[in-house]
Amino acid sequence: MAARTRVGEGESLAESLRAAGGFPPFVSNMIAVGEEGRSLGRSLDKVAATCERDCDRALKVFTALLEPLLILGVGTVIAFIVLSMLLPIFQMSTFVR
Repeated sequence: MAARTRVGEGESLAESLRAAGGFPPFVSNMIAVGEEGRSLGRSLDKVAATCERDCDRALKVFTALLEPLLILGVGTVIAFIVLSMLLPIFQMSTFVR
Protein backbone atom coordinates (compact mmCIF):
# COMPACT_ATOMS: atom_id res chain seq x y z
CA MET A 1 0.00 0.00 0.00
CA ALA A 2 2.91 2.35 0.71
CA ALA A 3 4.26 1.91 -2.84
CA ARG A 4 0.86 2.76 -4.28
CA THR A 5 0.69 5.95 -2.22
CA ARG A 6 4.22 6.98 -3.24
CA VAL A 7 3.49 6.42 -6.93
CA GLY A 8 0.31 8.45 -6.53
CA GLU A 9 2.41 11.26 -5.07
CA GLY A 10 4.66 11.28 -8.14
CA GLU A 11 7.59 9.08 -7.11
CA SER A 12 8.86 6.55 -9.63
CA LEU A 13 7.62 2.98 -9.45
CA ALA A 14 11.13 1.60 -8.98
CA GLU A 15 11.89 3.88 -6.02
CA SER A 16 8.53 3.10 -4.47
CA LEU A 17 9.14 -0.65 -4.70
CA ARG A 18 12.67 -0.28 -3.31
CA ALA A 19 11.32 1.65 -0.32
CA ALA A 20 8.52 -0.88 0.24
CA GLY A 21 11.08 -3.71 0.32
CA GLY A 22 8.73 -6.44 -0.89
CA PHE A 23 10.61 -7.23 -4.09
CA PRO A 24 14.15 -8.39 -4.85
CA PRO A 25 16.59 -5.71 -6.02
CA PHE A 26 16.62 -7.26 -9.50
CA VAL A 27 12.95 -6.39 -9.98
CA SER A 28 13.26 -2.77 -8.91
CA ASN A 29 16.43 -2.34 -11.02
CA MET A 30 14.72 -3.73 -14.12
CA ILE A 31 11.71 -1.48 -13.53
CA ALA A 32 14.04 1.52 -13.16
CA VAL A 33 15.71 0.67 -16.48
CA GLY A 34 12.31 0.29 -18.13
CA GLU A 35 11.12 3.63 -16.77
CA GLU A 36 14.24 5.43 -17.95
CA GLY A 37 14.14 3.83 -21.38
CA ARG A 38 10.37 4.32 -21.78
CA SER A 39 9.93 0.57 -22.24
CA LEU A 40 8.39 -0.47 -18.94
CA GLY A 41 6.23 -3.14 -20.56
CA ARG A 42 9.19 -4.96 -22.05
CA SER A 43 11.11 -4.71 -18.79
CA LEU A 44 8.18 -6.16 -16.88
CA ASP A 45 7.91 -8.97 -19.42
CA LYS A 46 11.59 -9.79 -18.85
CA VAL A 47 11.11 -9.69 -15.09
CA ALA A 48 8.12 -12.01 -15.38
CA ALA A 49 10.04 -14.43 -17.61
CA THR A 50 13.00 -14.46 -15.24
CA CYS A 51 10.82 -14.99 -12.17
CA GLU A 52 8.92 -17.77 -13.93
CA ARG A 53 12.17 -19.48 -14.94
CA ASP A 54 13.50 -19.23 -11.38
CA CYS A 55 10.25 -20.60 -9.97
CA ASP A 56 10.26 -23.51 -12.43
CA ARG A 57 13.86 -24.30 -11.54
CA ALA A 58 13.12 -24.24 -7.81
CA LEU A 59 10.06 -26.45 -8.33
CA LYS A 60 12.10 -28.99 -10.30
CA VAL A 61 14.72 -29.12 -7.54
CA PHE A 62 12.01 -29.54 -4.89
CA THR A 63 10.30 -32.37 -6.76
CA ALA A 64 13.65 -34.04 -7.44
CA LEU A 65 14.35 -34.01 -3.69
CA LEU A 66 10.84 -35.08 -2.75
CA GLU A 67 10.70 -38.03 -5.14
CA PRO A 68 13.08 -40.35 -3.20
CA LEU A 69 11.26 -39.57 0.05
CA LEU A 70 7.95 -40.53 -1.50
CA ILE A 71 9.43 -43.76 -2.84
CA LEU A 72 10.72 -44.63 0.63
CA GLY A 73 7.34 -43.83 2.16
CA VAL A 74 5.45 -46.01 -0.32
CA GLY A 75 7.99 -48.80 0.16
CA THR A 76 7.53 -48.62 3.92
CA VAL A 77 3.74 -48.86 3.61
CA ILE A 78 4.01 -51.81 1.23
CA ALA A 79 6.51 -53.55 3.53
CA PHE A 80 4.13 -53.06 6.47
CA ILE A 81 1.23 -54.55 4.51
CA VAL A 82 3.28 -57.54 3.37
CA LEU A 83 4.59 -58.20 6.88
CA SER A 84 1.12 -57.88 8.38
CA MET A 85 -0.12 -60.53 5.95
CA LEU A 86 2.84 -62.91 6.35
CA LEU A 87 3.31 -62.68 10.12
CA PRO A 88 0.09 -64.58 10.97
CA ILE A 89 1.03 -67.29 8.46
CA PHE A 90 4.44 -67.71 10.10
CA GLN A 91 2.86 -67.78 13.55
CA MET A 92 0.40 -70.48 12.45
CA SER A 93 3.21 -72.64 11.16
CA THR A 94 4.99 -72.51 14.52
CA PHE A 95 1.83 -73.66 16.39
CA VAL A 96 1.19 -76.58 14.03
CA ARG A 97 4.52 -78.29 14.76
